[in-house]
Amino acid sequence: MANITYDLYEILERKLGKEEAKEEKEIVKIQIREELKEELATKEDILLVKKDLEIIKQELMGRIEVMEWKIKLWFLIVIALILLTNKDVFEWLIKFLNFFK
Repeated sequence: MANITYDLYEILERKLGKEEAKEEKEIVKIQIREELKEELATKEDILLVKKDLEIIKQELMGRIEVMEWKIKLWFLIVIALILLTNKDVFEWLIKFLNFFK
């Protein structure tokens, strides 16, 4: 940025003269600074985005926990249905329980 400012000053000095070049240089620097402020993110902008991302992350983690719980429940229901609808499983279960008596 220092080189750009110096180069700009040299060009302005050649075209406008020394005194006017100094004034124009300051005006151009202020204009560039203002344009950059509009284009670049500030620390506050980044912190706001970070907070938003943390909120989204927490929401997603909550949804994942609910989905995990639902998957476990469906898995248990499927296992129970397989066990309840298969007569061979009852025979095996009775033998298994008699083994521990």
